Amino acid sequence: MLGSPDEMKREDAVSSLISSIQNLEVQGQEQLIIRTNQGEQIRLERFEKSAPSAVTQNIFN
Repeated sequence: MLGSPDEMKREDAVSSLISSIQNLEVQGQEQLIIRTNQGEQIRLERFEKSAPSAVTQNIFN
């Protein structure tokens, strides 16, 4: 690991989480639930942003 102390701390936290994953579960295509062998639980929720509406015009009208 190389980088600033803050980056190294974040990398260590992610590494620790990945190495302690005990169970991954998907609920309704909306949530990913991660359970660790230390009894911690993390819920990641899907966020969808609506596509912007088109802003094109027909120049031939």
